[in-house]
Amino acid sequence: MTKRIAVLTHFYPPEPCAAANRAASLVKALVGEGHDVTVVTNFASFPKAHLDSRDARCAYRFENIDGASIVRLFTLNVPGLPGARLYHWLVSALSASCFLLATQRRFDALVVTIPPITLALPALLGVGGIGQS
Repeated sequence: MTKRIAVLTHFYPPEPCAAANRAASLVKALVGEGHDVTVVTNFASFPKAHLDSRDARCAYRFENIDGASIVRLFTLNVPGLPGARLYHWLVSALSASCFLLATQRRFDALVVTIPPITLALPALLGVGGIGQS
């Protein structure tokens, strides 16, 4: 039975890190099992801590990669600012929360990859939309 699954992750390719690779492998396996997968993530900024110029002023972008829908959302990176990483994580969590609350798309399951722990808030908000038509 096909399920609609949202995968909420802070790190996703093209970011070159283990967390992004794990999330991509999970998504590939879910798609391979025939599920309808939507990845909710922010624009890539790791490891340089800055956004690509085409993403810096973009609120969101929808992509389709290997059978999964990818939703890349607004975030801010302010290198040199004290607490810049935490600020980036909080802004990304706020963007994901807004998307999950505003989307009319409903999911059968929500999978959250952590770190960062700030994804707990959008995860809790997203659970409210699970299974509702």
